[in-house]
Amino acid sequence: MEIEIEESGSIDFMYVEHRGPYDEICHTFQMLFHYLDDNEVLPTGPTMGQYFSDPESTPNDRMKSWAMVGIDARNAPETVNPCPDECAPEGETTDVEVRKGHIKSRLTAKATYIGSMSDIDRAYSEMMGWLFSKGYEPNGPCLEIYNKEPVDGLGEVEIQIPVKETPKKSFTPAFFL
Repeated sequence: MEIEIEESGSIDFMYVEHRGPYDEICHTFQMLFHYLDDNEVLPTGPTMGQYFSDPESTPNDRMKSWAMVGIDARNAPETVNPCPDECAPEGETTDVEVRKGHIKSRLTAKATYIGSMSDIDRAYSEMMGWLFSKGYEPNGPCLEIYNKEPVDGLGEVEIQIPVKETPKKSFTPAFFL
């Protein structure tokens, strides 16, 4: 997997917040797309997920992420209504809201992962190791841009991790003290 540091472009999007295990966000995407269809909002950008919690240190029920889709902000509704119960998976009700958001351009570590979605954590581990070895550290929530619909569990995902340079520690030799 090739990893690069580059400035990302800004993104306008609509999203529904998801609380719970990341591998259950598909239901939240269903709610988002149901809302878009019902309100005749045409996505103009990719399907994305933004992930705020560290799955290694956050209990599953406290994990936070957003199911997102790129939009042209000029043509999106100004006010966004709550997603009705019809958006919820069968047999459930919901009180989630569909919201608009914007991500400003920022410095990111970027890589394209192709493989089983159940193994994507390995790509994150590789990227984190690479970041620290190059003098960078994470600086915000990770963004996944889904380039292709997963087929038989295999997908193509652009992973973007916002980064900043790791502060250099000053060193004063002991003989100067």
